[in-house]
Amino acid sequence: MKEPILVISNQKERWSKKAFLNTQKSDVQIKIDISKKDQSIFVFGGALTDAASITYHSLGEGKRKEYIKAYYSMDGLGYVLGRYPIMSTDFSDHSYEYITEDGLSSFSLDNDKARLELVRDALRENKDIWITAVPWSPCAFMKSNKKRNRGGSLLKEYYDLWASVMVKTVQELDKEGIHIQCLSTQNEPLAKQTWESCIYTSEQEAIFLKDYLIPTCQKEGLSYMKFMIWDHNRDVMLKRTDEVLSYGVNENDIFGVAYHWYDRDKFIEVKKTHEKYPNLHLLLTECCVELLQFDNKGLGSWDNGLRYAINIINDLNNGSEGYIDWNLSLNVKGGPNHVGNYCEAPLMIDEKKDMIHYMPSYYIIGHFSKYLRPGDVRVEASSSNKDILVTSFLNERSGELKIVILNIGKKPKIIETNNLTFELDSKEIATIVL
Repeated sequence: MKEPILVISNQKERWSKKAFLNTQKSDVQIKIDISKKDQSIFVFGGALTDAASITYHSLGEGKRKEYIKAYYSMDGLGYVLGRYPIMSTDFSDHSYEYITEDGLSSFSLDNDKARLELVRDALRENKDIWITAVPWSPCAFMKSNKKRNRGGSLLKEYYDLWASVMVKTVQELDKEGIHIQCLSTQNEPLAKQTWESCIYTSEQEAIFLKDYLIPTCQKEGLSYMKFMIWDHNRDVMLKRTDEVLSYGVNENDIFGVAYHWYDRDKFIEVKKTHEKYPNLHLLLTECCVELLQFDNKGLGSWDNGLRYAINIINDLNNGSEGYIDWNLSLNVKGGPNHVGNYCEAPLMIDEKKDMIHYMPSYYIIGHFSKYLRPGDVRVEASSSNKDILVTSFLNERSGELKIVILNIGKKPKIIETNNLTFELDSKEIATIVL
């Protein structure tokens, strides 16, 4: 029988293996009930953006190899998910489209060439990365405002062409060795942004999906394709799901509901959606620390990493099946970004010094992604103290139990679980494998 493993990270130490205490005294009891099971999981990944590609290619060959292993090997984060933007986003160095007004005959992935290399390098490390794709906006000529930015909506006369562009993207990426397995209709369909964005009402999303995107995929031989709706904040994910289904989308025709974390802490909405639609997969598809936001503690702050831990534990405990972080990497300014919307990524790249800076979020994510693996099943976990957060997963094949515990309180606590005792300091996170 394997010895139990205890790994702890705090503001000074990262992924440090510790010994359990030789005491029966404890402040907090963690109880695990493996007979009470819930969702199985996809787990973790990151977005394959232009900004990630640009910063990746700014590194020398040796550092690029380190970067790929840091994310896709089990010595790193063991990522198995990816998110591929269709055309440009705010995290591109310029805005671009795949076609002109000449139609599908003008289709080109020329702007994606460097990004394709990043994805192929990732696939060489892990050939089984599950990739979902989503646009930030249709082409400008297809929209009511004739712009890719500042919202607008897709004109009805272009629904068919835009569905064909999305399907053509999948087909051309497949020729490049990049297999897209899931599509979302639109990134943040209720956000009018200064960057690439497009508004879809629930009815518009439902009509585009059921009458155009799904039929076009089927007609073009993409019968394997999965579809997610929403791809926006948690706060109204249940309302949006109810509405899209009420407009004629069959629940069996969609894979699940994608959502983001920028509403702060509306975890109850994840739970309500999971309880009402237990057969739909709930997947967080975008999260990051925005450097211009008032709650940001500064680049590289441990608190920025703890934001990940708090969100991941609460989302998993309410029915989420995985996390796709935003940009895999950014430069030390928080870009490149063509509208100045700077953010932090788990890897920040100093392009002048050929250096990779590992942010606290990288190590926090690792407390989950290195140990919770695809197919693991969540089991009931409870804490006797509100400042001690916990989530737990079981590998039903191997019998391994994984427990992630976070102390959000101001004082250290002696934790006891499964007849094992250890100390967890304030703002410290631990992973136990039994």
